[in-house]
Amino acid sequence: MARGQATDRTACDYCAATFQGLFRALVHPATAVTETACEAMGNPSCLFDIRWSDRFGPTDGRRPDRGSPSGA
Repeated sequence: MARGQATDRTACDYCAATFQGLFRALVHPATAVTETACEAMGNPSCLFDIRWSDRFGPTDGRRPDRGSPSGA
């Protein structure tokens, strides 16, 4: 996403905010998105950590009824 840029901090704030807004609207209202790796910092790709908290279940993104984010 940040191909061609060079910086010492993550540069995809707009993408993180977009992902966060979509996940809050479609998945869970307490979603938080953080960019953990960025091409502009020399990483092979931009990576994002997406988490939400649920006072009635796990806070690591696992679905209480299935045990993992993928349902596996």
